[in-house]
Amino acid sequence: MFPDSPQLTIQKSIDGAIEEGDTIALTCASDANPPPTHFTWVKDGGLGNGSDTLVLKSISLGEEGSYRCKAENGIGNEAMSEPVMIHVDANGEL
Repeated sequence: MFPDSPQLTIQKSIDGAIEEGDTIALTCASDANPPPTHFTWVKDGGLGNGSDTLVLKSISLGEEGSYRCKAENGIGNEAMSEPVMIHVDANGEL
């Protein structure tokens, strides 16, 4: 019998509206034991990263979408988080 896969949640550094130019950090939290040793961020089929935190600097409209994190620990367990939607508001400045 295999241990349960870890449960993952994504925490955003900004809870309210996200505007173009903002910097936002997404952090993948896990209850895995042993803890994850590798993280992959997924948006529309790809991204990469390797860290539990994905920082989107000076965010643009092209970066909005659904983000998920995948975590793997040293004993072969892996899990995928539920998606988190990032919506970017145009700042309206000319």
